[in-house]
Amino acid sequence: HDVCKHTNKYFTNKINYTPKKTPQELYQEALGIYKSGDYSKALSQFLAIEKHGASGADLYNDIAITYFNLHEYDKCIEYCKKILETTQFDEYAKACYNAGRAYEANGNLTRALINYNSAKGYYVKYGVSGADKNIDYIQTYDSAIVRINSLVESQKRNR
Repeated sequence: HDVCKHTNKYFTNKINYTPKKTPQELYQEALGIYKSGDYSKALSQFLAIEKHGASGADLYNDIAITYFNLHEYDKCIEYCKKILETTQFDEYAKACYNAGRAYEANGNLTRALINYNSAKGYYVKYGVSGADKNIDYIQTYDSAIVRINSLVESQKRNR
């Protein structure tokens, strides 16, 4: 009878065993967590994926925008710069735009403007990838550029 108890425990443990998830499964899970608005948990998941050797513009962009949503703008900018070190040119526009948003949030309007203009230039040259490829971002970039120019002019008048 004791042998059966031990055997049943063994099988129960085996049945409840969950195999490790693939990096792609972890990534999809992290995206779901991000979309639910739990940015801290999503960031932990994205960083764990990176720690285990994953890299690339998509992952870096997700990390950057998650840092942005957590108001950690310097870290957002750091990951935007990592995107520019890849050869995924169709991600450069998003990276520059997101860096521009972070610089703007930090109050560095000059760097924001440089990045928004770069985003527009990269978009014209390379476009964007993935689900975003059918969206025309020129208006978004132009609006950001006009907004920053207006803020800079307003600051000059108030001096």
